[in-house]
Amino acid sequence: MNNSMRFEFIVNLKHVNHRSQRCYMTRITKEPKMRQELILAYQLQELMEKDKMVTVRQISKCVGLTYRRILQIMDILYLAPKIQEKILFSEEIAIYRLSEKKMRKVTKEIIWERQLKIWKAILA
Repeated sequence: MNNSMRFEFIVNLKHVNHRSQRCYMTRITKEPKMRQELILAYQLQELMEKDKMVTVRQISKCVGLTYRRILQIMDILYLAPKIQEKILFSEEIAIYRLSEKKMRKVTKEIIWERQLKIWKAILA
């Protein structure tokens, strides 16, 4: 006695254009470095809020960055909302040229009005 079963059905196969990883990375790297880091900081914050057991140290090991580097990236979240908005949405050339070294001057300042003054000086 043969217990084999046979199924037949119609499959409609369509061609799918998969974009290569290189194509995807090219699109990402066109974004200003500060924008990339601000978005990453928001993603890390969201991860830590969803799972209270996740720590910065664990994230640093998973991502392959140092603990200190993750903290530097997370410091961007303390920027004044107006500065964050400019970083996220502005297409000014100055945003693309921002260096982390200059931005650390802004993130070290905790008062938003002073941050805005430093920010305007950096962009000028």
